[in-house]
This record gives sequence, C-alpha cells and structure tokens, in this order.
Amino acid sequence: MPEIKNTFIKGRMNLDLDERLTPNGEYREALNIEVSTSDDSDIGTVQNIAANQSIMFPSNLANSPGSNPNLICIGSISDEKNNCLYWFVTADITVNTGLSTIIKHDLEGTGSFTPVIIDTNNSVLQFNNNINITGINIVDDFLFFTDGVNEPKKINIKDFEENGHTLDFTTTSNFYVNGVSTGAVTKEDVTVIKKKPTKPPVVELIKTIDVDDINVSSATIQPFSFDGISVGDTITINFDLEMFVVVQAGAPNVTGDVVTYATYEDIAGNTYQLEEILDSNGVGTGSYTAPELVDNTGFGLGDFVSVRDAKGISFPTDSIIILSDPALPGSLPNNTQVRLMYNSKIIIGGSPTPIVDAPGNFTAFAGTLASNDLIAEVTFTVLSIDNTLPSSPIAFDYMIEADKEILFEKDFSRFAYRYKYKDGEYSAFGPFSQVAFEAGQFSIHPTREPYNTAMENNISKIILKDFVTNDIPKDVVEIDLLYKPENSNIIYSLDTIKPFLENGSSNPVWTTINGSTNAHEFAGNYIYNLPVYQQASDTGYYEITTDTVHAAIPSNQSLRLYDNVPKAAKAQDFTANRLIYGNYTQNLSIKDYDNNLSLNYESRSIDQTDVSDFILGLKSVKSQRTYQAGISFLDLYGRETPIFTSGETSTLKIPFNKSADPLVFDGNASKSNRLTIRNIPGVIGSNNARYEDPHFFKIFIKETSTEYYNLVLDRVYRAEDDGNLWLSFPSSDRNKIKEDDFIILKKQLNEDAQVDEENKFKVIDIKNEAPKFIRAKYRNLGEADGGGNLSDLFIDPSLQPTQGANKIVVSKEQLSDEQIADLQKLFDENFKLSIKFTKVMSSGVVLNSTRYFITSLTSFDGSPDYYSISLEKTIESQDSWVESSVGVLEPTLKIVFFKEEIDEWEEFQGRFFVKILSNITTAKYLEQQIGENLQQILSARLQLFALIDDSKYLANNNYNQGTVTNLSSTGISDARAEWQEALKFGGNVVTSGWFIDGMGSVAQQPLQYSTAPTGLTGPNVASNNQSALGSTTFFTHGNEFDVSASGNLFKAGPPSSLSIGWITNFIPDFNQSFLYDFTVYQNDGGPVDGVEGIFTADGQYNVYSTSAGRAWRKQPYGNFLDPVNNTLLYGEDVYGDSGSNGHYMHLSFAGVGVNLHNGNLPVDNPGNITDLYDHYAGNLALTNFTGGSYLIDLQNIENFNAQQNNRKKVCNVFQDYSNRDNEKVISQWDPIGRTSLNNFSQSNKVLIDNLNTGARFRFTNDNSNTIFTIKKVVEKRLYNHTAWNRRVVWDSTNNEYIEDTGTVHYAWADLAKELGINNGVTTNVEEKRTNLKNKLRDFGAKDNRRTMYVIELDKDPSLLLNPPDELAGPLTTVDSTFIEFLQNYVSDEDVLLSDNPAIFETEPKENVDLDIYHEVTQAYPLQLDTQSAINPIDNRKSYLIGSVHDIVRCTKEEYNIDINQQLLDTRVYNWNGDVVEINSGLTPQFGMPLPSDPSVTVAANNINHQTELLAGRFLQFHKTDGSYVEVEIDSVDSISTIDTINLTYSITKIKVKPIINKLGLSYHNCYSFGNGVESNRIRDDFNKPFVKNGFKVSTTLQEQYLEDKRTNSLIFSGLYNKSTSLNDLNQFIMAEKITKELEPTYGSIQKLFARDSDLIALCEDKIVQIYADKDAIFNADGNPQLIASEKVLGQSRPFVGEYGISKNPESFASSSYRAYFADKQRGAVLRLSMDGLTPISEAGMKDWFRDKFKGDYFNIIGSYDVNKDNYHLSFDFGNTFNSNDNFKSTTSSVTVTYKEAVKGWVSFKGFIQESGVSCVSDYFTFRNGEIWKHNIDDQKNNFYGQSQTSFVTAVFNNVPTAVKHFNTLNYDGQQGWFCQFINTDLENGSTLGDFINKENKYFATIVNDGLNENGGLDTSSFNFQGVGIADTIDYNI
Repeated sequence: MPEIKNTFIKGRMNLDLDERLTPNGEYREALNIEVSTSDDSDIGTVQNIAANQSIMFPSNLANSPGSNPNLICIGSISDEKNNCLYWFVTADITVNTGLSTIIKHDLEGTGSFTPVIIDTNNSVLQFNNNINITGINIVDDFLFFTDGVNEPKKINIKDFEENGHTLDFTTTSNFYVNGVSTGAVTKEDVTVIKKKPTKPPVVELIKTIDVDDINVSSATIQPFSFDGISVGDTITINFDLEMFVVVQAGAPNVTGDVVTYATYEDIAGNTYQLEEILDSNGVGTGSYTAPELVDNTGFGLGDFVSVRDAKGISFPTDSIIILSDPALPGSLPNNTQVRLMYNSKIIIGGSPTPIVDAPGNFTAFAGTLASNDLIAEVTFTVLSIDNTLPSSPIAFDYMIEADKEILFEKDFSRFAYRYKYKDGEYSAFGPFSQVAFEAGQFSIHPTREPYNTAMENNISKIILKDFVTNDIPKDVVEIDLLYKPENSNIIYSLDTIKPFLENGSSNPVWTTINGSTNAHEFAGNYIYNLPVYQQASDTGYYEITTDTVHAAIPSNQSLRLYDNVPKAAKAQDFTANRLIYGNYTQNLSIKDYDNNLSLNYESRSIDQTDVSDFILGLKSVKSQRTYQAGISFLDLYGRETPIFTSGETSTLKIPFNKSADPLVFDGNASKSNRLTIRNIPGVIGSNNARYEDPHFFKIFIKETSTEYYNLVLDRVYRAEDDGNLWLSFPSSDRNKIKEDDFIILKKQLNEDAQVDEENKFKVIDIKNEAPKFIRAKYRNLGEADGGGNLSDLFIDPSLQPTQGANKIVVSKEQLSDEQIADLQKLFDENFKLSIKFTKVMSSGVVLNSTRYFITSLTSFDGSPDYYSISLEKTIESQDSWVESSVGVLEPTLKIVFFKEEIDEWEEFQGRFFVKILSNITTAKYLEQQIGENLQQILSARLQLFALIDDSKYLANNNYNQGTVTNLSSTGISDARAEWQEALKFGGNVVTSGWFIDGMGSVAQQPLQYSTAPTGLTGPNVASNNQSALGSTTFFTHGNEFDVSASGNLFKAGPPSSLSIGWITNFIPDFNQSFLYDFTVYQNDGGPVDGVEGIFTADGQYNVYSTSAGRAWRKQPYGNFLDPVNNTLLYGEDVYGDSGSNGHYMHLSFAGVGVNLHNGNLPVDNPGNITDLYDHYAGNLALTNFTGGSYLIDLQNIENFNAQQNNRKKVCNVFQDYSNRDNEKVISQWDPIGRTSLNNFSQSNKVLIDNLNTGARFRFTNDNSNTIFTIKKVVEKRLYNHTAWNRRVVWDSTNNEYIEDTGTVHYAWADLAKELGINNGVTTNVEEKRTNLKNKLRDFGAKDNRRTMYVIELDKDPSLLLNPPDELAGPLTTVDSTFIEFLQNYVSDEDVLLSDNPAIFETEPKENVDLDIYHEVTQAYPLQLDTQSAINPIDNRKSYLIGSVHDIVRCTKEEYNIDINQQLLDTRVYNWNGDVVEINSGLTPQFGMPLPSDPSVTVAANNINHQTELLAGRFLQFHKTDGSYVEVEIDSVDSISTIDTINLTYSITKIKVKPIINKLGLSYHNCYSFGNGVESNRIRDDFNKPFVKNGFKVSTTLQEQYLEDKRTNSLIFSGLYNKSTSLNDLNQFIMAEKITKELEPTYGSIQKLFARDSDLIALCEDKIVQIYADKDAIFNADGNPQLIASEKVLGQSRPFVGEYGISKNPESFASSSYRAYFADKQRGAVLRLSMDGLTPISEAGMKDWFRDKFKGDYFNIIGSYDVNKDNYHLSFDFGNTFNSNDNFKSTTSSVTVTYKEAVKGWVSFKGFIQESGVSCVSDYFTFRNGEIWKHNIDDQKNNFYGQSQTSFVTAVFNNVPTAVKHFNTLNYDGQQGWFCQFINTDLENGSTLGDFINKENKYFATIVNDGLNENGGLDTSSFNFQGVGIADTIDYNI
C-alpha cells in the first residue's frame, strides 16, 4: 500500500512555518527528546533523553543544599584546568536562613564535594537570591566574582580549604593566613580592594646635638689660656652659671634635715620641680607639693634652696667638647681650635649638698645659699690644640662634638609604609610623615658663611615606630618601610618588616605590644611576640642609622592615591593578565551636608604655654601665607573623594602680627605655629550601607605660593642720585631675586629679633657689579669755615653760596690756612672734585647739602689769592639753608672738598647689588648700617603757612549722629572772597601754596567711585553722554573727575529724620504738576564742615563707631560698613581702624590746577527761552538755548550726572565736550601742574616725592629741632567755597538746616524754576541765567580746589607748635617759615659690616590657577562606634583618635593645677567604642558647691557630680608628631579608688561625644628661629631641597561630586604573573589610563567574555569586540590591520547586527570560541562565533521566542552541555515545569535546547535550571542549590527527581493538494510509544489500541473519534489508503 514516511532527519523543531510548509525531516515541536544524537548515531531517530541525578548531600543534613528547598544557586563556574567546578548558593531571602556558601566539586578521584567558604549569616558574601552572579573567573588559586551590587570579591581557594569544612554548613569559615587561622572570615578579608595604612609611622629623631649641648647665655665659659698646655694634659675650666633655684617655704621641719626634690621635663622642654613634704621627724612622706617651673627669682642669701646648674654644662661621660675663639670667622664645628674630653664637674657656690640624681640631665642640690655666684669647675683631657691660639685668655665658644654620622644632612626626608598581603598584593602607600629634620642653632654671616648652617639636618638616628597599627588587616604578611627625599619624586624601600615566627614555628603573628620605649624587643627586622597589652597599642620599631636605601619603588605607585576598585560591577573577566570590570560603580555616595570646615592657627603648645625655646629652629607654619583647608572622605577600604572645601571659613592668612592689639607686636614669623581644624562633619554617607560609604576623612591643605628665599644682607649704601638705598648681598644669592621682585625685611640688624613693622620693598634695580657711585670713594680733602669768619673764606658777597648760584669764589689763602691745598693741581690732573656744604643743627646733628661737582676751577692771584669755582648745577632749593637770611650766610656753614677715587674695592668682590626705596622701616632697621657717623641732608625744603578757621566742628564738640548740633558758620571760610583773601598768604596777590589745613570745605571729590548708583535711566547718564559724543576720549580717566559724584564724604551725614524743602520741589513741569521730595541724603552735607590742622585722632575718627563722624568715605553713596560682617565697604581707613590716638597733620595745597570755566555760556541772548527748561521722562535738564542746537558748555568740568537717588530732582546737565582741554581736566587736582599749562612746580614735585611712608621732616621754627617721621599718607580732594550738588547748611539764626543757595545746583534749579513758573516769560530769567554762569565760573576756579594730604606722624606736633594759639584765628595766615625733609647721610668711608646681619625674604608669587591640595593628616573616623551600637564595636576607629600612650589633656581650667599629671602621667590606656580609659586618670574636683544645686557639695567619687563638672569640656589626645585630636566629654564613666585610707580617687574612664571637635595639625612648612627668619630650605641656598607642602595631592572638582554608575565603561587592574609572583590585580591607579568608554548608544555592559586574546563586551544593545594588548589601524577599504600596542584595551569594533544581551547576562553560555545568549529586547537568541553574530532563534523558532520574551520571568538561564553539544536556555517564571500545562505559553517555565549539529532547536526540556556548567565533558545543573549531573543513561526523562513524558509532533504534508485516506500508523523503533491523536485539516482521529509489532515495525489502526456522522474517518474522498498523520507519540515510562 502507499506509505508516507517522515524520518526526522533534520532533527529540529519548526514553529515558524505553516504546517503545510514544514520541510520533511523537521517536526513541529517536541518535549524531552533528542534527535540525531543517539548513542548508536542512528541519525533521524527520536529518543527520550537521559535523566539527571543528584550527586551530593545526604538528606539528613538540615542546612545542606540538597535538603533545604529554600536555597538557590546563583552562579557557577568550571575550572577545567583542575577538573573541578564551583557553585554559589544562598538562601531564599523570603525565608532568610542566612546561609551563603561557595561549594567545590572535584571531578577527579572520589568526586569530592567541599564547601570553600561558609557564611552562615550572609554578612561576608552578601549573596542575593534575586541576583545571578555572572562575572566569575578563576585565576590560578583565586576565585574572583562580582554581582553588580556589592564589593567585587576574591577567594584564595587553597587558604579556605584549610578550614577542612564538612558538609553541615553550620560553622562560618575561618580566615587563614599562611596556614594560621585569624578567626572568622570578614567581608574585608575577601574583597578585591585591599586597605592601605591609615597613619604615617611615628618618626623619632635622635639629634647629633641636643639643646643642652649648645652654648647658651645661662652658662658661659670663663676666659682661659692654653698657653703652655699640651695634648694629654688635664685642665680645669670654670663656667659661670645662672642660678636656677626653688625656695623652700620656711625653714626645714627639723634643723639640719634636707628636703628632697623630684624633677622632670615635659614634652615642651619645661623643667618642673616637686617639693617633697617631710613629716615631723624630717622623713619624706612621699607626697609632693604642686609643681612649679624652675626659675631664678624669689631667693636671697641664707634662704634654703634647691639649686640646679643651667643647661649647657651637663656633658655626657667621655663626650668630646670643641672650642673656638668667638673672633674667629665661621662657627662651630667648622672653626674648631681645641678638642677636649670631658672628665668630671663640681658646683662651687655656697654649700649645696647633692641629694638626687634626677632626670633632665642635671643634678639637684639642696642647702643654704652662701653666695649669689654659682660656678661649675669642669675637668677635661686635652685631645688637640691649634698652634695659632693666642696666649691671652679667651672666653671660648663651645659645644659637644657630634660623634655620630649625620643622616640626610642635605635633604628633608619623609617616611611611610605599605602593606604586602598574603596573596602578593601591595597596598597603596599610607600617609607620609612630616619631614624628618632637626634644625640647628641659627647662624649666618654675609662673608664667612653666607648660608644658614642651622638648616643642615642635625640627626644621627631615625627611629620609625608604630607602623604595626591596631587596624592592620589580618592578611598582611609584610610591611615595606618607605623613604622619600623631598627633592625627588622617587620613593625608595628602606626595608621589609615581617611578623615574628613564634617559637620557631611557621605561624607568623603581628603582635600589639606595650608602646613604651623599653618594651620594644626585636631581632633583625622581626617583631617579637610580646604579650598583648589590652587591645592596645600600635607597635613596630626600626632604626635608621645610615643613608643607604634599597630599591626604588615603581614610579606609578607615586600616582596611586588609592585603588579605584569598583564598589560594584556587573561584568567581569580576566584577559591580558588583568582583571577587567564593566558596568561599574565608583565614587563614594556623599549626602548633601553643610560644609563649614574652619581653618585657624595657634602656637604649638601642649600646656597652654607657647613654645618659645628658640635655641634651635622649631617647626612652624609660614606666616603671611594664605592657606585653604579641604576635606576628603574615605570609605572602609580607603577609597577617597576629591577635596571638599567651604570657601571663606576654610581659608586663612596667617598675619604678620599675631596680636589683635595693633599697639602690641607679637610676630608670627618668630613663633612656632600650627594649623587647627574645626567644624568637622559627622556621618555623611548614603543610607545604602552596602556601599560602605564615608567612614573616615583626611585633611588636605592648599598653599599656592611659589618658592621663596632668604637673603643675608652684606652692606647698605645710600643711593647718590635719589637718596634711596643700595643693598649688597653675597653673589651666591644672585639667582634668588630679579628686578621688580619684592623683598621683605624679616630680621633686624644686629638683633636676634623680628622687624616689628610689616614691610615690603620693590626691587627697583639690580647690578651684578657695584654701581659706579658706590665704587666711587670720595676722599675728604678738608673742610673750611674761614676760621670762624666766613667773610675771610667767601671774599666776594656776590659770589658766595646762595640758592640758584652755580659759581662761588673762595680765598685760596684761607683754604691753605685750613690745610686744603693743591686743588688746582688735582683739577688739572683730571681728578673729579666736588664740594658739600654742612652746618651743625641745634641738636648737634650735622646737616649736609647735596654733592656739587666742580666743572671749572681757576686759581687767580690777587689780594688775596682766590679760586673761582663753577659747579655742575645750581645750588638747589633744599640747600637754601646755606643762608640764614637773604645775603647772610649760615653762621655754622662749612665747605668740604672731596676727590673721587674709583676702584674695585675688596668689599665689592663676590657681591651683587639691589636698589630699594628708603622709608621709615629702612631708617629704623637698616640705615644704621650705613655708618656710625650719622649726618643728614635735606631732600626737600618748602615755605609753609597755616590757615586755620576759628569756628567749625572741632573735636571738643560732642557729636552724636542724628542730632542737630548748633554750629555757627560765621567763622567758616565758605565764600570765594574769603578764600581769595586767605590764599594771598599775607601778601597782596592771590596765589597757590602749601599750608597746614584747619579750614572748612563745602564738598569733597572722591578720587574715584566704583559704579554709578542703580536705577539711573534717561539721556543724562554717562554712557549716553559718551554715545552723544561718539567718542570715548573723556573716559580715559575713569570717573575720578566726575563732579556729579562730589558731596559730603564724611561719615557723618545730616540727621536721619531731617527733611528740607529743596528748591527742586517747587519746579513745575509742563503738566502743571509738582514734584516733591524732602529727603536729605548722606552726601547732601552734614555737621562736619571742615578739617583740623594738627590733632590726635580719637573716637570721632573711628571707622567702626556708629557715633563717630570724621571718618571718610571712598564714594558718596553706599554702605559705609558691610552689614553682614562689619568690615569696611565704602568706608575708608584714613585715621586708623579705631581712631586710636594717632597723631595727624592735614597738609594742603590750594589753588591747584587752572581755572576750568570762564563763566561764558554758548548763547548770551537765547532764541527760544522755553527750551532752557525741558521735561524729559521726569528728568529736569538745561538742554540748549536755540531750540536744540546747543548743549551747555561746561568747558573743562566733567559731569556724568551720576547723582545718588532721584536724579530728576538734582542738577542734571547735558554736557558739550567740544571745547574740552584734556590737560586741564586731568591736572585739576595735581599740585605739580603741567608745563603746557605754565603751572609746573619742581618744588612741589620734590615735596610730593618726599610725602611717603618713612620720610622725616622738621619745622624750621621749632627750636627743639624735633624730627617727625611719616607713618602713612592719604590724599583727599576738597572744594573750598562752591559746591556742585545740592547741600544743607546750618542757619544759626533760626537754628535749622537750610539749603545752600551758593551751589551750582541751586543756580540751575532757580533758573529752571523761573522758566517753569513763567512758562517762557523772561521776567527774571537773565538775572538767574547770569547767576548760573557765575556759579559755573566759581566752581571751576582753581581757588575752589585744594589737594589735602592726611599725614600720620610718629609724634604729636601740637606739643611743639601749640595750635591753635600760634596758628589759629579767623582766617589767620602765619608764616611758619619752612618745612624741611631730611635724609640720613654718612661719611663716604663709613660703611659697616655686621656679624649679626639683617635677613630679607623674597616675596613669592601666587599660583592662583593651581588648585592642588596636599595630604597633611592620617585618616580619622567621622564618627566613633558607640557602646549602644547594635553591631559589634569597631575600636579601630577609636584608636585612630587616640592611640595607646597618647598624652591626654583635659581643657577644664581647674585641671591646670595638675597640668603635669595631665601631661605626663595621663595617657590613653584602652578604648571601648566611645569610652576611653586613661592611665593614671584625672584628679576629681571636690568640696565646692555643685553648680546645678549649690546646696550639694561635690564628691570626688560621685560620677554624676564629676560628669556635671566635666561635661562640655574637651579631651585632647596629643601625639608625638605635634598633632592632637580634640573630642568633647559626654560623661564620666568610671572613677577608681587610688588610696582607700586617704580616700583619693581618679577618673579613669570617660565617655566622649562620637564626633571630633578639633584637630591640631602636625603640618609644617618652615622652621622658625624666633628672630623673624622662617627657613624652609637646606642652608637657605638657592636650588637646594626645600620643605614642600606634602607628597600626596588631590584637587577639587568643578562639577558636583556624585556616586558614578559607569554603565558603558570598562576599568582594568594591574598585571598578574604567577611565575614572577607579581599580583597587581588589586591596583586600579586612576592616574594611569585604566578605563575605556564604549558608545553610550550600545547600552550598559552586561557581560564580558574573553575570547582568545580579545575581549567581547555584551552590552544591552550591541555586541562589541575589543582588542586586548593590541590595537588596529584601518585600511582605506575599512578593514582593520592589527598592530602592536601598549594599550591594554585597544579599539572597539561592534559586530554586525543590531543585537545585544539586553539585561540577561545569565543567558550567556560558551563553548570554545562560540557563545550563546538571549536578547530579550529584540526577542532573539544569538550565537557569537568566528563568523560573527547569528540569530539562532530564527532557526524555526523566531515567532515563539518573540512571544516568549514578552513574559514576566525571573531569569533566563543559559548553559552549555559539552557532552551533547547542546545550548540549554531556561525561562524561569518562578513556577515548576509541568508537561500537562501549556508550557509553551509566555508565562510557563520551560527549557529549550539548541543543538549545534543540526543548527536548530531540537526540543523543549522539562528541567528548569538555576545555573548550569560543563566540566570534564560532563554537564551539571543546579536546583535549590543542589548539584545534578545530567546524561544518566540508566534513567530517562527524570529531572530533579521528577518523572516526565516525551513527545514529538510530526507533520506529514507530502503532496498537500492531494486527498489522502490514512488507514494505519507505524514507526520503526522500540515498543512503548503511543499516538495520542491524529488530526487533519478536515477530521480528527486516533489509533486503536497499542502498536503491534509486525515485521520489526510497530503498527496501529487509525480510527475516527466519532466526530462525523459515520462514526469514523470518511474514506470516500480519499484517493488511497494510508497511515495518516501522527500528531503526537507519547512514550509512557
């Protein structure tokens, strides 16, 4: 019969095509079958699939994955290299069993199963059953994994196998290090990131020369002669001692008994002495009095005293003492002349009895003081003597010879350390220490030693301690000690420290030991295992005794501030020998917080006493520098944020003067200062604890100034041309300075003290050789005065010296009589001759004239013989004193002759020369070095007057702002006629002149003002004037000449309640409405209407006082003080910031400039008079006189109409600049004038040049010849009689303020009012127009202006000039003769060299664009764990605040009584969270009333009482590096009983607030020597190493710092190489390029796959190939060519095809070079192979997958069965598989299998895997955390213990158009299959009974299902009989 056959030869399902089109050999669908892969390779057959079988865990183990259905496998990996696999198991979080574990299955041998790590509460592994771990790698023995949420982790498999775990899963794994258990594993033990040290090592410096070794003033050597002394002799040298005594109160208790004393020194070097109390028998009781500082006061002869010898003569046994003559150049030890060995010492003086050899390097004595003298007789053995020693006795300099090698002598060194972990990783560096440097005693000389020998390192040994810290990670196996020289970026390894191997075992242990000095015991570099001291101390000890260092550390480690290991990463793989993460999270999560970080400074002290012992240089923070503090936050693993700073509060400039009182100098350059930090934030991390966000912080400091240098002054010379100074310096300093630099005088000349005046000098000029005039020595040929009769010398009165003369005649005979000869010969021999005139002032000081060179000298014979002498220049005005009056020579006049000699003198060799200005500072501190024979010359001389009004607002009028003061204006000069009379200066002609100014003024002109007032509109503003001109020429001066800004500039304004009827209120507009404004503004005038001439400033001048009025404004409007911080805004500090009794003189020049306006207006007869008045948008203006063709011509008066407020109410004038004379404008306030204007005054120029700080002058009518020194000069500009703007004046008749009718404003408004009222009728217009013209003329007149100089003086001139009696009176003009300005002058031969020179410092530049902050602290906790914490307390945080043995200081004031106990005996003993235990505790206060209840007496042992006394006070924990941490006391926790008999107690436990209150920083950047010198450089030499701000740096971010999820980025680690033990997999150095960005359009990276040498990134929307360790270039055709590259990750190339992996990396599986994964987003399943991407879902299943991917499933799990070459893809919808359900629906869990051999999907499967993996050709899946092995042939269709069916749906569609009749159905195979139903497109049926074997085939008859009327299949339409279609064949197991 005909037969249709289907052989299943294609072996795959096809659900895409219509069943009529399904190819033969394919089938519709199948379940649990396999096709074409049978064991007998019978292609085309359909078989049931083999079962899987659990291979682990007996079911009685309750926690085992096999017995706990609440467990789940979330990841697995095969280790093919070692034939094993690992899977990751966790509890269902809904059940929360807490168990998480990683299990290993070894496929070799017995196939063992071993838990690698067990975490019973999931606190370490942090697994989540909803998160599949898809980033897993095995690298040798390390298991790396990441889940995208938690810290990436690393497991050392072999180490964890040390646990020997059984399969009960009830015990958490221990963490093993080198085979030794360190206790239960913690999260930080298994993270990829490795912690770095949190603290620098403690650096202890052993000095070669101790403070006590240095010759100090308290112990001086008596003169001694070595004449006759030989080497080997024993000699005795006496030392004079200053006595240090403590007087006993009263006589001894028993006559003859001796009181004993205990002495000791504190950390600051202070020596304390305790007096022991004796009993009645004279026996010491063991109790001591309160300590007192040892001093030398309060004793007398016969007193019973304790005596100790001074520092400086406590010589160590057999020490070598070296001596040198103080007169010898250089200093010890370089100029040693004698070497002695110390033998012994006795004290001579009284009869002291030695009783105690006490600490502190001295011996204490007690006895009756017999003498005020105390001598030490010291015996020595002579070792060597310089044979050049004189025979006379010498008081030698001495010191102890350094017998040790000096370490790092010419460098600054920093030290740090790093950890090496057990798996070979190195941590980043810990914080570096401050520089290890000990400065010496300040010593410098400009010629012998032009460098600072104190800045050579003074250490013989360095001890590094406490590098084994309390928080050292458990898996640290080595510590590398690191050394960094300051002048290099190279870091060196000093040595490697390893833990001690206890008792010879293999168990290395880091031990915490007693941190005291004597408790350290070491063998080589190994720390001995000493007993544990509580939880206690940091330890570690290493001595450095040589400069030798080991290998350099790789340079990239210097860039490694921390390791940027991702906080979380979704993807991970290992390629190019590096660990690579993708789609990772970095940056800490910082919540918004108020950043109020506050930076300040203080003296370095520990007991509230400044460190002032400056025998040696002390650490300090450079003064006059600006510092900014920043804070960086750290997580638990050491990741750091950039710098956060708070702006103003975190910025500090250390001032020149520390004292807030300007009258008290306390120079910061002479201090040992440190920085302090307050307002440190508490916990600021995110609430998402899994990210371990900020727990710690560090402080960083920014100081951006460039390098500076110290310069040692050699000599000072007076500049001949201008009287300034030339300074000479050693040539070795030449490169330190250049022209236009600034230098600061720091140290005084001949004094060990700082210059107490802030100063700065600009370098005007530099010469590498001495300027000619300096090299020109002027040999004095003699001086003559006519033998006391000047007429005998100057024989021709018409040719005698006088101002303006350039020729004189002198008697040759008289010169010869006065020993001056051969002038003619010298002149003829071309010697350059010169003369000076001198006179002796009443003070005895010699006054010198300028030098005048002789250009012609002719000898004439006559009676008498004479010389006719012509001078190079005329005798200048400042030398007019040569005559006492016209034609009368000064009686004491002398003429001095000089011969110029120029040579390269020795003092100029090896020198360069710097020119600076002479001022008050140089006069005080430098010019004494010019010479001792001090003389003076006049630098300026000018006739001076005094003009004093007799009635104005004077100091004795009690002024209160807001109160109208009745001040008569009758005596005020406020009219032009009055001023013209005054400016005649007693003569008949109005002129210009200088005068002491006590006159009134009507207004003031600001020198400039910042901006125009707000709210100004209309055509009159300055910009519109500019626009109208079409030019900017008039703006070249800014706005300093804008008259509209003039007005009252005194702080006092009109009373605030004052209102006035301004004339502008009564000007009508064209609408006949009126504009009213009665407001009076500050600049409208006020009660201060003049200035005082000579006065002492008081409170009236205080710029900060609300009741003072005479302070000045910079501009006429705006706030005087900043209302926020009370600092000056528009107020000006003219008289001192407090008006504090400074002495002042107002010196003015009136008649300044030229007339600015001639009184003419453009049109004298106006055409359209109404145009004079214009209403423009409410603004009144005089516009033009001819209907629009003219502006008002203000000529040379500049008016920008910038009046304050309501501008329409005041004088607004359009200005015509067409006739403007620029020279007249810009010189209107300049007393010097202009040549072009014929008013230039050379004498004014000379005088103004002398009006500067430091200038000295005298008044010639002062008989006392008092010299005044100028301290400050401020210029002011005043209008004398006519104001521009409106102003108020006092009407004394009616006792009220009225408007001044004499202003330009009033004249303008009066005219405008007239025009408005008459509406164009010209009744009085011409009169008022004339008045306006006159006011413009008067205002512009030069007699309306005076320039005033407010001069602060060093003393009060009124005590000499007695104003107002001599100088006062109505409009009094008194000729006060002359004011003479003086300069020091010394003889040409008299230039001194000092052995104690002045020191200058160069001013650095600011790198304003450099935003670099330097790490200056260790890591500190943001908050301590408290005792009430739920989680275990982490005391490691506490020990970061206060280490064991840190000194504890309580700041409670009453406790300062026991300050020694607080400082020396009170130390940190232990911590328990926020409770610190201290030893020996604080002494309680008792006996006083309790503050909260005075009826209660405070008890010493009452915790509540003591808490009340201490709460709110602070504890400070002081560290040896000079830093400290301050925390607030919360309460007293424990009080211990010390003495049960005497009932004494001690507070031993104190609970503190958990947040740090204050930090004192150890940071320093210079060494201070107490004399103003601050050095930071070796020897202060150019180009030598200098102290930098720190090694580690960071910066701020411009953008907001946020946690950063870098979804499309890759980041990779350092290298790993097992063969070289290189393991840098923890190193993620952000300074290197370790990241790669993919296109954001690719979507987030979900999976990484290392294929061959490339890296495949599977992103959400794209699959990308990335070259690893290579790169590519592209040909013109676009094809890549691979090239070698140093790039770890090269170019990225996306694969063709718009596919990704969506967000289902769990779907990924791979075998060899092929990878399979699902793309849910695009409804596809893909294969990635060598031919690129193939959408395998399109192999007959495209539609099905698209529908299936729409479902809401938990996971899509992919795995690969290498045994069957099947890719299994499980859709897990959270329900189990049930073949009776419609498992093909979009909500049913099912697995579908792709077979590579048939390139299609072969079957659905009934197992739903949690994970799957192949290993050693076996295939495993996991369910409920249990491992199941697949392909168990002895069972079929049994999965996870559940039996399932198989089926296949075949299609018989041959000749689909033919009509067929199916009769039977048969199959080839084995018995057991049955047909469930047969369907055609017309009818349905089934088989009758079971299949029957016939001729090796199984047949069944097809019958109908009774659905048609015949009860069976209708065969009438069939062409032939046949088997038909088997829809389903079920095999029932």
